[in-house]
Amino acid sequence: MTADDNTIQLVGDIPIENLAAIRDEIGKRLGAGPLSIETADLTHAPLPLVQLIYAAHRTAAAQGGRLTVACPPDTPFSDALEGFGFLNAAAGAARVEGDVWVGLETHEELAP
Repeated sequence: MTADDNTIQLVGDIPIENLAAIRDEIGKRLGAGPLSIETADLTHAPLPLVQLIYAAHRTAAAQGGRLTVACPPDTPFSDALEGFGFLNAAAGAARVEGDVWVGLETHEELAP
């Protein structure tokens, strides 16, 4: 993981043991303004990492913040979003615009 003021870059295969540090970094930066997470250089995207970023989206929404996650097609992270069902959930599905995960669908957005 590398980070600058408003971007966190996730690289390689992130061991589960490193998720607490990523969670802490995301939490610290969400309070400082808009945050972007880059995932193109991940070689593996385990379910706990996707869940962590899902929770970060919920936290950003609750705090009135903004979190975007670059998830180019045919990468481990975009494959994980689809494979773990995050794009097809009845409520709270990942909202992807272009190649960027920009938030979560709400119950109101899903109502007929």
